[in-house]
Amino acid sequence: MGLDSAPCAVGVVTFFIFNQSNPLLHLSKLTNYMEWKSTRAYMFILFAATFFLSRVVLLPLVVIRSTFFELPRAVSREDWEGAVVYTWYTTNACLGALWLLNVYWLKPILRVIKRNITGMDKGNPTDDTITREDAKTK
Repeated sequence: MGLDSAPCAVGVVTFFIFNQSNPLLHLSKLTNYMEWKSTRAYMFILFAATFFLSRVVLLPLVVIRSTFFELPRAVSREDWEGAVVYTWYTTNACLGALWLLNVYWLKPILRVIKRNITGMDKGNPTDDTITREDAKTK
């Protein structure tokens, strides 16, 4: 059974695919604020791998493939020539743009990993949180 059986299924599966990497990103941020440098790097690498697999690989293999190829075969010819064809173009254009945005965001994610591995990133949180060194000086 593909995503062509119910219009809501496309949104649900897309939402499910996108939320796979979010908890790992939040754990990485938490370890950054706690200043656990090695754990932070491992969590971010795990986040990046999950981001790549779910958003860059799984999204086109499951959702875009299903809406692009299976939806036209699942409806009758007269339904297709009616409103379905416009929905098909809009849905696939939005999903394609979403996938391109994920590919774009992969570059900054890989840059952060490179900075962590080479030691260019000092590990200080960049917002206004108080670090341990700040607390000791006050």
